[in-house]
Amino acid sequence: MEYIHLEGTWLNEFGSIMEIRSVNSDTGMFVGIYKSHTGATGVYNLTGMTDIKPDPKVNSQTVAFAISWRNIGPGGEDESSNWVSAFSGQVQIADENQLKMTTTYLLQKDTNPSDNWGSTIVDKATFTRQ
Repeated sequence: MEYIHLEGTWLNEFGSIMEIRSVNSDTGMFVGIYKSHTGATGVYNLTGMTDIKPDPKVNSQTVAFAISWRNIGPGGEDESSNWVSAFSGQVQIADENQLKMTTTYLLQKDTNPSDNWGSTIVDKATFTRQ
């Protein structure tokens, strides 16, 4: 697969919006914002990286990004202010010729040591380029 430019708006099945604002074509590093209204409500910083030279024989480009759940939008901090998430997955061209980003993520909440594993959420999210 040829390199896919990731800039733009991506929507997931939870209604969250990821805006990738710029990608460094030399390093694959990117920045953007993440807008959510499930669990945490607000606008959050996002940073990540992607493979700038994907294997041309495979319909996949790897991607990873992190979100700091400290609201930078109106309303300021909320209960999610000390959370972080890490997403890892791949961008692929789906059957309907649409770009899909399929990810697995870890969401970590701050906690006392006795509840460390209980403060970790593991799930999946699929983003579609808008």
